[in-house]
Amino acid sequence: MDGAEHLLNSFCTLMNSFRRRSLEKLVDAMLGRNMKPDSGPDESKAPREIFRFEDFELDRYQLHRAGHPVRLQRLPLELLYLLVERRGELVTREEIIERLWGKSVFVDSENSINTAVRKIRGALNDDADAPRFIITVPARGYRFVAPICAVGHNSPVPEASSVWAVTEASPSADAVDTSLIATTKAPLRKDRRRGILWSIGGIAFVVAVIVLIQQLSLRPPTTTASIRPAQKLAPPLPDMPSIAVLPFTNMSGDREQEYFSDGITDDLITALSRLPSLFVIARTSSFTYKGKAVGLQDVGKELGVKYVLGGGVRKAGGQVRITVQLADATTGEELWAERYDRPLRDIFALQDEIVRRIVTTLNLQLALAQRGLLIPRETENLEAYDYVLRGFEDIASQTKDGNAKARQMLEKAIQLDPKYARAHAGLGLNYYLGWALLLSADSNGLERAFQLEKQAIALDDSLPGAHGFLAAIYVQKGQYDQAVTEAERSIALNPNSPLGYVSLAGVMNVTARPAEAMVAVEKAMRLDPRNRDNYLYPQGWAYTQLGRYEEAIPATKRDVALTNILWDHVLLVRDYAELGQEDAARAEAAEVERRVALNPNSPMGYLALADVMNNMEEPAQALVAVEKAMRLDPGNPGRYLLEEGNAYHGLGRYEDSVTDFKRFLALHPDIFWAHMSLAVDYTELGHDDAARAEAAEVRRLNPQFSLEMILRTVGPKGKVLADNARCSADLRKAGLK
Repeated sequence: MDGAEHLLNSFCTLMNSFRRRSLEKLVDAMLGRNMKPDSGPDESKAPREIFRFEDFELDRYQLHRAGHPVRLQRLPLELLYLLVERRGELVTREEIIERLWGKSVFVDSENSINTAVRKIRGALNDDADAPRFIITVPARGYRFVAPICAVGHNSPVPEASSVWAVTEASPSADAVDTSLIATTKAPLRKDRRRGILWSIGGIAFVVAVIVLIQQLSLRPPTTTASIRPAQKLAPPLPDMPSIAVLPFTNMSGDREQEYFSDGITDDLITALSRLPSLFVIARTSSFTYKGKAVGLQDVGKELGVKYVLGGGVRKAGGQVRITVQLADATTGEELWAERYDRPLRDIFALQDEIVRRIVTTLNLQLALAQRGLLIPRETENLEAYDYVLRGFEDIASQTKDGNAKARQMLEKAIQLDPKYARAHAGLGLNYYLGWALLLSADSNGLERAFQLEKQAIALDDSLPGAHGFLAAIYVQKGQYDQAVTEAERSIALNPNSPLGYVSLAGVMNVTARPAEAMVAVEKAMRLDPRNRDNYLYPQGWAYTQLGRYEEAIPATKRDVALTNILWDHVLLVRDYAELGQEDAARAEAAEVERRVALNPNSPMGYLALADVMNNMEEPAQALVAVEKAMRLDPGNPGRYLLEEGNAYHGLGRYEDSVTDFKRFLALHPDIFWAHMSLAVDYTELGHDDAARAEAAEVRRLNPQFSLEMILRTVGPKGKVLADNARCSADLRKAGLK
């Protein structure tokens, strides 16, 4: 099992203890460490430099030409900003690498920098042979040579200390009832429901963080008497050979050796999972049988597999003994059993021999590329391998001390073998967990994790878990094209791991492709049948976006019973409102308000409340809530622009709404929801050419787009609600169908 995937399974155990601890507080910690920057100026309060050259205007987040945004990806934009900042100076390739990627990340710098410069020249219409803006200094770097006509600053974000201050400062203050709870008592007014359409786009961007937490929490929570167990139907056998690998028994008599037997099991599961001709049950389901006396036929029925593999491990000194039994779970017949006694140095070859014997016994066909080693020797240093396995065990301790020990173990492994990709991937996830769960004081854990995962892949591109986890990080960063690429790569490398599928489901939900998200969720559930409840959140979210509200409600309500996270209630507000069940919608809205009142310093809580108010047709109150969130989290205004834009749209303040959506797109140009919202706003303002341009961006970013996909809002009698007619007409006028 590769490092990221192995550590993700340890994360599953760790997250199990957090599932009932108000998960939104954890997300707040992830997003901002109590929203207080550790060092440096508050960028939202500091003026932002704007550079002007010829008819271009550049700030840190966007390039414009003649007032129109110029599409430029993040890395080329960062490089252009660096060159303009240092205008007239030589910027060396080493300085560019450090600024864009950091010192410790291995990249193909030659191609990466050349590609970025080529994209910049394309955006500026600059000729490399007769440059007006950027000249190349051979073998050294680049210099920006165009004159800067003016250097300006945008306005700083004003300061405020309370919701009441927001109300006073808001241009809509005269329309705002500062008692937010009172708003849920009013009936839903259909003449003001235009803002509700885009609300799901706002929560999609933010909820990606929560989805990341839940998707990685693959161990089932402890069921209580108040939660009715879900009905469990025996899964049918797949149309290919199928197997479950039960946890190998630690036969040494020393509990300290438990990590080693679990590690051997993990490695075998991962090796078998990479075979596309074999269906393999996920580790998270297999390990629910650990330490239990179970019948093989019962296991086969519960997991829906034909074969079951079990065994035991004993490690002593420099020797290892592994016993293996393969059985037909449909009949209980033992097909093959073997005992291996080998030197510990042969552990990788031994695992490969076991997997190859399974392949032969089941008459599986191997692709030509798989006819070499099925379990490649990841490191020549057995001590480094042992440190990695111990690191996994320490992470599962669920403590700050365990996190610190795991980091030491993984760092020792890297010291012993700097090219050990699995150790780098594991250390990356360790940094992420330390940051996300406040187990470490390192505030830069997310970026460190990102760099380490990329470094692991640079060392060994065949690690499926590293690609899957990198996909999850990209979702959190809002880089969705990269997230899809990494998730699909993870699935291609390991078609039997739920990690790749839930990562893919997350990005599909975020980018409003719920049908594809549902397919991915169902595949993850089938691979992990003992933990189906852990996939309820992405399933419920997909149902909501599909307009299948009757199916969304039970899935989301069960997730509430198991996890009790705030954003489940937010989705339920929408589900009930769309079905015309106003009392139920108000009850869920009241629960969101109650949670916010209990944690009044949570920006994510106020963001959730803003979404609810937009759904309850109270855009003025939504504006109060979202501005409160922005003042609690001044360093990250971009997180709240979609919901603020929704509120302005609901108030008919289309110019303010346009400003917010454009600012959001400067940070995240590939989010089609924002382009769609701009198309509506521009149509309402009579800017038909701009509306058509945004509609074209929607089609480019989401070729499967259809109005039916977005406007699935139905009333209690199944009729399309009249309040969507205006939005639909606006989008059709802009050229969408």
